[in-house]
Amino acid sequence: MEDFFRELEECLRGEVSEGEIRDSINYYRQYFAEQKAAGYGEKEILDMLGSPRLIARSIIDARGAVEQNDSGDGDPYYDAGQSSYSGTDDYYDSEGERYRYGEEPTHIRVKKVSGWKLVLLIIVVLIILAMLIRVLLPVVLVLIPVILILRLLKGDR
Repeated sequence: MEDFFRELEECLRGEVSEGEIRDSINYYRQYFAEQKAAGYGEKEILDMLGSPRLIARSIIDARGAVEQNDSGDGDPYYDAGQSSYSGTDDYYDSEGERYRYGEEPTHIRVKKVSGWKLVLLIIVVLIILAMLIRVLLPVVLVLIPVILILRLLKGDR
């Protein structure tokens, strides 16, 4: 466990502020304590967390993205609050969806429609269907006998 913290601190030193190093170490110490209280062993906790180098790289990258966004030089569409780091190789986006390091989160976003809009949409669809039936029904009623007569005349059964 102490090797984990030592390596994490070494990887962060010089890359982020001393306060951020302290906060990160404290966060993971608290995480260790909570997981031990939940009955996990030290090896299990270390396996859940993954590499301290990878964690440090994620912290450094997140800090760089925030600093870049704060300076106004970065991507104007980047939202620093869009995703947060969970302390493992897993990330969570603003909707709480989990994805692994190196993956892009994939979502199907469903637009919620209020009740009256839904009713209006259903009415419009029914009107369109009624108009189609009204136009196509006479055509179909004429075409079916014509097709049957043509088949009978050709001798196809």
